[in-house]
Amino acid sequence: AMKWLEDEREARSYLHTLANKMHEELDGMKTATIRKSDWQHRRHQKAEKKELLALQSELKSEIDGKNQALQDVRELKLETEKQIFVSLTKRYNCVMDKSDSSFYKTQF
Repeated sequence: AMKWLEDEREARSYLHTLANKMHEELDGMKTATIRKSDWQHRRHQKAEKKELLALQSELKSEIDGKNQALQDVRELKLETEKQIFVSLTKRYNCVMDKSDSSFYKTQF
């Protein structure tokens, strides 16, 4: 689980860095295209924004998926711990019942 969390952090950091780099490059391209017509500039801006939104959406989806997987692991761990507790409790009660039974047989 810890490796998985570290991988998630690395992926999140990588995608965030990539999104920032792309945003900076797109900003640089904007300033270089001042001579373009207004229509071309607006179209370019729209495409840039679309790319950025797609990256953000991809990042959010990955984070949501990993968070869901982490929650599933936590729930599975809790369920496993409950099953172990129930099993040990049954064994303990069985041993105690046998012990009590043996005690009464030796007393009477």
